[in-house]
Amino acid sequence: MSPARLSTRIRTVAAAGIAIVALALPGCFSLPFPAPADADGESTQAQEAIVETDPDEDIAPTSVTIPVMLVQGGTGEGKVGSATVSMAQGQQDGMTVEVAESEVSGIGASFRASAWNAVIVATLLTGSRVDADYRFEMHGHVDGSSAGGVSTVALMSLMLGDELADDVAMTGAITAGGTIGPVGGIPEKVTAIAESGEFTTALIPLGSRMSTDSSGQQVDVIRLGEEKGIEVIEVGDITQAYEEFTGVPLNDGASAPRPKISSEGYSRLEVATRKQLSSFVDYEGRFLGLSQSVQEFAWFSYEQAAIGISEAERLLDQGLPGGAFVEASNAQTLMAAVTEAYSVVDSALVNGDFSVIERRLDNAANTESKIINYLDELDSFSVKTLPDAEALITSYGNAFESLTVLNYAYDEIDALWSLVDSAEIAFEDALVSAVVPLLYLEIADAQLDAAQAIFEIGRGLEGPPVASEVDVEALGTFLRRGADANLEVFDSVVLSGLAENAGLSMDLARDRLGDLDIGVSLAYTGQHNINLITAYMGEDNPNAPYAMLGHGWINYARNAGLVDKYYNNGRVQDFEIVGAHSEPVLMHTLDFARDQVAAAVEALEAQEYSPALIVGAFESSSLDREGDVTEKFAAIEGFTGSYAMARILSYLGGFQTD
Repeated sequence: MSPARLSTRIRTVAAAGIAIVALALPGCFSLPFPAPADADGESTQAQEAIVETDPDEDIAPTSVTIPVMLVQGGTGEGKVGSATVSMAQGQQDGMTVEVAESEVSGIGASFRASAWNAVIVATLLTGSRVDADYRFEMHGHVDGSSAGGVSTVALMSLMLGDELADDVAMTGAITAGGTIGPVGGIPEKVTAIAESGEFTTALIPLGSRMSTDSSGQQVDVIRLGEEKGIEVIEVGDITQAYEEFTGVPLNDGASAPRPKISSEGYSRLEVATRKQLSSFVDYEGRFLGLSQSVQEFAWFSYEQAAIGISEAERLLDQGLPGGAFVEASNAQTLMAAVTEAYSVVDSALVNGDFSVIERRLDNAANTESKIINYLDELDSFSVKTLPDAEALITSYGNAFESLTVLNYAYDEIDALWSLVDSAEIAFEDALVSAVVPLLYLEIADAQLDAAQAIFEIGRGLEGPPVASEVDVEALGTFLRRGADANLEVFDSVVLSGLAENAGLSMDLARDRLGDLDIGVSLAYTGQHNINLITAYMGEDNPNAPYAMLGHGWINYARNAGLVDKYYNNGRVQDFEIVGAHSEPVLMHTLDFARDQVAAAVEALEAQEYSPALIVGAFESSSLDREGDVTEKFAAIEGFTGSYAMARILSYLGGFQTD
């Protein structure tokens, strides 16, 4: 096979394994990311007390009944149902969420997942206690995520003590970031609400004015409402919906100021960025010393890394060391993985000897030992302050993620050996098949180096102490269940729609999407890894709760990002993202997510704590916000993770209601 043909084949395989490497600061996590999928229709888990409470404290259960806008199965006609949402003091060790049904099999998996998501979002938004019990009592047959938004409003009204208007109804999903997601059947729902004679206002998701009815016709639902005597209002996020229901604004209309980095945090980020730049130059020199044909194989990845490093230098010159560090680390991680992997390929190709690849893959256990040793180092770290907690949580999340990537490398290595052992395979074909496991192996190694750099930036900075009464384990369980809730929504909304449209089983649809976007595969693997992590950490390890937080946080952000990318905002064709459903909706999501992070950080700053890692991720996500559609989705995911981390830290500090 000629070098040119081999170059094309290796580049094609490598593109599926390494396209973008994103650093795991709060809200960003590293790995290769390719493309996405579509889902039609409508389509998760939380626990434990964060702050210890008086068991004798008497908090009476409260409840509220809300209208639910439905579409009748079979007939496709609209219907007005109802649900009773209740909140009570926790009777057990932790939060419970019960979904009660009045008909046999009356509640579908999508609604159950949506109920969990509503609890998670309402709790994080309000800073409410997480040792409460919640009950969703549904009347009739209900499925889909369309009641997620109104359920979240109802929960928040119970948490904040505000009364809901009885003439307002709503349809729309709730996203992890607090925006209102798309749903189907809106013309039929608006018609049913209007004809009931009980409502003056119907709230629908932003961007839903022109909706398709059951006959396939486009309907202007705002005009439809006018014709039938009700007002139909588009709402983009939960704060808008809450104000329409209660008349109570949750913000003053002004954006929180841009987060700032403390002087010490600024210095650490600047020094760390320059180290990444220097390391990049070293790897670049090695890469450019490879043979011309091998450079051609990896040139696209090299160009992407070079673009990232240039962006890092530009941000550093502009006084934005947080964003500069993220860009530099991403570029350096990619450059390191590409250089190390293709150095092995170069040696094998030049010498015509596959044994050099065999030796490198056989030494994968060295990377595993490196990861385990680093986890052992983290186990001995003593958390005293919120900056310590931020650094430790982030580092655990990255270290476990590095181990997950290594497991993918092991799977690819096993597949390669099976291929080699099962049949006669040409040298060139074996070389092509070895590229992806080599890349995954080097990514796992390089990502761990980045995790160590992150830890050194965050640890020991000035900040308030972790509150003595905080139940860190409960908070970790709460966030892990939030990650599970987002994944359940993704499973029941995105994958089920993809599988049905493509005529595939759920497993095949998951595999197909996972081949294009490793974030999908990591999401499911991450959910299954929790038992392994718990067993590894041990019950008596004082840092085990922080490890759980790291695992939960990184999966919460990723799983929320998948739902947003493949369902809420992404337009998908043949399992790949081809654009956004609506540019205005996408921009509203970005603006709302950015403002939520800024407000959450402002609450930390009020406690004289400037979170360097969160602000760094905020700067990076703000840069992605101005990029193409893929970068915009990365920004939403980054903002979601940064917001979750800021809220976690507020709970750890004991001032979550601020």
